[in-house]
Amino acid sequence: MLELPLLLPLLIWLLVSMVYDLRYRELPANLTMIPLALAGIYALLMHGAWISVGFAAALILISDLEPRQRRLLFAGVIAAFVVIFEPAAFAQIIILLTIWLLWDFGAMGGADAKLLFVIGLTVQQPVVFVLIALAGGIQGLVALLLHRKEIPFVVAIFVGVAIFALDQLVLKIL
Repeated sequence: MLELPLLLPLLIWLLVSMVYDLRYRELPANLTMIPLALAGIYALLMHGAWISVGFAAALILISDLEPRQRRLLFAGVIAAFVVIFEPAAFAQIIILLTIWLLWDFGAMGGADAKLLFVIGLTVQQPVVFVLIALAGGIQGLVALLLHRKEIPFVVAIFVGVAIFALDQLVLKIL
């Protein structure tokens, strides 16, 4: 179970990010990079997740590698080695790789990818991404019904993490 004192700052940060993104349609680097660095430090100190942190850092470092085929091959090779040598990290690595691929192919913005990296490194529970995906699906249906071209994905990220936090709170109370 995730430590509840961590969930409140995470939710506040996501709320600030959501409001900022809804208002300006972009997030400043300070609002994503500083929490990403802090999430990496937290994952190292609290979970000993040096493999996930190293993999996330490697993905960020190769993001500008050209041509695309080279960075995709490099990401795939790193992921394969990580999973071979640390099978327990399989879910975490697949989640981080999927987020990075969605960003690399333009299906997601860089800020959204960094938000999800922070969540992945701090929460360390894949179910939160299922909740985010469900919230994203509902968000897409709402956008379709309202004839809106798009709603920033940070809304679904916030809602998914908020549902996860409520679930954790209920589990803690019971």
